[in-house]
Amino acid sequence: MCAHALRKSIPLYAEKEAEDEAEYFQPWVTTAVQGIHLSNGATADEMVLEFLRAEIDSPRFGTQVSTALSAHASTPEELIDKGDLKNLRQNSVRAAILGHYRGYPDAAFFRGFPADALWARCTLSPEELKNARYAKIIEWVHVSRYTRLISVAVETIARGDIGSLARNYNLSEAETDRLRKLVAHVRRVASDYEQGKKYPKLIAVRAGDQLVVLEGHTRATGFVLSGREEPVEMLIGSSKSMRTWAPLTEMIL
Repeated sequence: MCAHALRKSIPLYAEKEAEDEAEYFQPWVTTAVQGIHLSNGATADEMVLEFLRAEIDSPRFGTQVSTALSAHASTPEELIDKGDLKNLRQNSVRAAILGHYRGYPDAAFFRGFPADALWARCTLSPEELKNARYAKIIEWVHVSRYTRLISVAVETIARGDIGSLARNYNLSEAETDRLRKLVAHVRRVASDYEQGKKYPKLIAVRAGDQLVVLEGHTRATGFVLSGREEPVEMLIGSSKSMRTWAPLTEMIL
């Protein structure tokens, strides 16, 4: 367990406050999501680095990350591949890059995200990962048949019944095409996992008694689809105000 090691992204953190917030995190871990094992404290800076590590190779966001890196006269090797979390300048630049294309820390995809979120490195059993939910991103809502459950999306993808799903929900041709591309991408990632490839850590948040994916929807789905049995590494954020994060309540198109 690492509840005592939870950290904010600041150099010094009052011990009493840390104990109070650790006590808030602990009951959820031990009662609501039994498959989670906390291993160590993390910071928002680490979350940002893992976010960029994942999306620099993303078909959807990779170009935007590269453009933002160039705008800050930085290279992927310096800031991402060999990123130094002890380097305050690097942390600042990485946060600015994530802000450039994702709105971090409090706009666009991060609108309403609580500034006081605590982060922890965790391992999650595959069975518990299946029960995690997606943020309200339209394609993932569709493929999970409006449940937002990874388990339901995996069942849909495994059956290959995107056509019937599109008919049932009266999806447009463009929506159906996006869904087919998403499914193809998930299958490629699942194949990668089956062959032993390692991806960046998944990122999720605690929202009440639910675990919701923040970054890594495709990887989380691909991991479950692959049938791999080992625990998966994650960064998990927690805040009493997490439900103010917009993608928990508003559809992202």
